Amino acid sequence: MAIHPAGPSIARFAAIVALAGLAWSVRPPAAHADDAAAGFVPTANPASPWSYGWTPTLAGAFTLLATHGTDANGLDNWRDATNLTQVTHNGTPGGKTVGNAYTPAGGLDLQPGNGGQYVVARWTASQDGSYTVHARLASRMLPTMFMSAEVAVLLDGAVAYDRYVSATGQERGDVNGTFALTAGQTIDFVVGDAHDGLGPDLVGLDATVDEELPEPASGAAYTFGGERFAGCRWGSAFESIAFDPVDQHLYAADGSVSPKRLLRIDRDTRAATVVGDLGAPVTGMSWDPVTSKFLAISNTGVYRVDPATAATTLLTATNGAGFEGLAVVPVPAAGTVLSAEAPPAPASVRLAAFPNPSRGGATVAFTVPAAGDARVGVYDVAGRLVRELRSGRATAGTYRLEWDGRDAAGAAVASGVFFLRLESAGRTTVARLAVVR
Repeated sequence: MAIHPAGPSIARFAAIVALAGLAWSVRPPAAHADDAAAGFVPTANPASPWSYGWTPTLAGAFTLLATHGTDANGLDNWRDATNLTQVTHNGTPGGKTVGNAYTPAGGLDLQPGNGGQYVVARWTASQDGSYTVHARLASRMLPTMFMSAEVAVLLDGAVAYDRYVSATGQERGDVNGTFALTAGQTIDFVVGDAHDGLGPDLVGLDATVDEELPEPASGAAYTFGGERFAGCRWGSAFESIAFDPVDQHLYAADGSVSPKRLLRIDRDTRAATVVGDLGAPVTGMSWDPVTSKFLAISNTGVYRVDPATAATTLLTATNGAGFEGLAVVPVPAAGTVLSAEAPPAPASVRLAAFPNPSRGGATVAFTVPAAGDARVGVYDVAGRLVRELRSGRATAGTYRLEWDGRDAAGAAVASGVFFLRLESAGRTTVARLAVVR
C-alpha cells in the first residue's frame, strides 16, 4: 500500500469528486418529479408548478397564455389569440399527425408566435432546494420538412442553454443539470422561430424537474462540497470526508470544535452523529481496504482512524509538512499479474465547479462516459461565451480544468452568475457558478 499526500487544492478536488461520485448513495430519493407533460392542466393556467406563456424576446417579459381550446383531433391547448403562441397537449391514447407535424400520445408541444414571439413552459420552485433537470426539446415536424426552431433553457431569467434544432436533421436539444434554487425562482423551457422564412416550427418538450427531499425539521445542517447533511449546527464545514464501504456511510472530520471529532453520516437520512473525539488534528482521510479503517493526515503525521471509536494511531511523522489530504493506492504483491483491461467507464456525464461561490477563479471538474469530443466553456447570463476552457477529443474519465476568472481577452470578470457548459456525447450539461469579488 502506498500513501500519497496531496496539497490543499488537490485534496479539496479529490474530496469533492469522491463525494459527487457517491451522491447516489448519500442523497435520499427525490421527493417527487414534476413532469412537464403530465403537469398540463386544460382547465387552469397556471397550474402549479407549471405555467405557460410567451415573451416578445428571449428572456423578455412573461405573459400568460389566456385562451384554452380543444382542436378537432382532441388536442388541448393554451394559446394567445393574437400572436398564436401555443402550448398543446395530446391527452388522447394515440399519436396524432396534424398537418406536417406528429405528436405522440401524452406529448407536450410548444409553438412560437407568428411575429417572432417565444413560447414558454415555466416551472416555479415551491421551496428552497436542490433540483435536477432532465429535458429534451426536439422538432415535431415530419423529417421531410425544412423548418427549424430556436430552443433555450433559462434559470430564473438567465440564459443557460440556447441552440437551434431542425426537422430535417432530427436534431434535438438535451439539457441535464442540478441547480440550487430558492422559492419562487423559475426554470423556463423556451421555443422561438429560427427566422428561416418557413414559418414557426413545432417543438416537443420532454422535461422533468426532480425535487430533492427537504432537510429534516431540525433545520440544522453541515455543508461540504455543495451537499447538506442534517444533524449538526449551521455554519460549519467538514474538513475532510471519506466513505466506509463496509457500513455504507460517510465519515467526516469536524473542525468546528476542539478537539476535532469524527462524525458518521447516515446514507439514507444524511443525519450526522458524533462517533468520538479525534486524537489528532487530521485534515484529510481515505479508506484503507487492508485494515478496514481510515488513514488520515495532518501537519504532524499520518494516522490510522478507527471508524467505530474515532481512536487514532500515529503511523509516521510528517514533520510539519503541511499536508491537507492523502490517497490510498493499493500496491500488488510481488509476482502479481496486473490486468491489462481498462477501468470501467463512468456511467454518466457530470460537471461541477468549486469553490462555488468563487472569489475569482474556480476548478472545473467534468466526467464523460465515452470517448468523443468534449467542449467546456464559461457563459454569462445572456448566453454569451465568456471563455472556452477546453475543446477537443477526450477519452472516458474525469478531468479537471482551472479557470482563472478571466474572459477570452484576459480581463477579470465582474461579480455575477455564470454558467459552465459541457457539450459531449451529443448532450449538453450545465452547472451554475457564482463569482463574488
